[in-house]
Amino acid sequence: MKESISFEIQEDVLPLSSTSIESFFKDDYVYGMCSSLHWHFYSEIIYVNDGSHEITVGNNIIRLNKGDLIYINPQQIHLAYCCSHQYTGLTVLKFDPSILKSEYKSVVEHEMLKPFLEQVLIQNLTFTRVQMEQTGISRVLQEILVEQNQHQYGYEYALRNKVCEIVLQLMRMLHKSNHVIFSNNGINEKELENFYKVMIYINENFRSEILIQDILSLCSLSYSNFAVKFKTLTRKTLTEYVNYVRIAYAQQLLTTTSISVTEIANLCGFNDVCYFSRVFKKLLQKSPHEFRKNGVLT
Repeated sequence: MKESISFEIQEDVLPLSSTSIESFFKDDYVYGMCSSLHWHFYSEIIYVNDGSHEITVGNNIIRLNKGDLIYINPQQIHLAYCCSHQYTGLTVLKFDPSILKSEYKSVVEHEMLKPFLEQVLIQNLTFTRVQMEQTGISRVLQEILVEQNQHQYGYEYALRNKVCEIVLQLMRMLHKSNHVIFSNNGINEKELENFYKVMIYINENFRSEILIQDILSLCSLSYSNFAVKFKTLTRKTLTEYVNYVRIAYAQQLLTTTSISVTEIANLCGFNDVCYFSRVFKKLLQKSPHEFRKNGVLT
């Protein structure tokens, strides 16, 4: 296999279409293939048409099988790993969450849409095949693909309405299950902007030592205030977040190269391979060697 250690955790800066909505069907995943690790400022819905995938978002690895769906909040680093030996197919929908809002102000609408408009969700939203069969969301996703490809008169309006229809069905499922997904994070808009700078800095520098003084200089907060708000925003301490980014990089190297685990540890910013292995196993419930054995390389 060709060696490749080029890797970036990138912001997906490619703009959405003029409708602020993009959708596509992807069926070129094969067993062991990973998507690039990335994040973006828009919401993403992944629906599994066929096969099985593991979606890594935050510290969570979520197994999705045929008929399952996940909603990924903006600004969350994520990747998809194909764990199916048979045919796979994913429908992906990306949209700017601001399209959900009406021009007029509505208190009721604001409260209902809050989980999808705010930047922090308590956890990622996943829905099973049984739940999805009751909603018709798979049908609406297919209609979005058709509208997007045909570009008939008024398709922009149709796309927005269909995205709103999907979100409505998600809200109803959440309401039916009494699932609380939002809490006030106590972080103002300026602080949120600075925290995104911190995340970008970590994504660009995780191979080296991350110094707390450099982090604090980006967000203009005391250490104690930073620690509390960073944990609220990411559900991780700074060390946990940096390790998450590093281990995500390690997953890529383990499945796309044959370089040694010791070298991978160094490339990921770990000076101690034993510590790297402990962190890896804590996050993924398997050692780097076990992860590689189950992946595309043996």
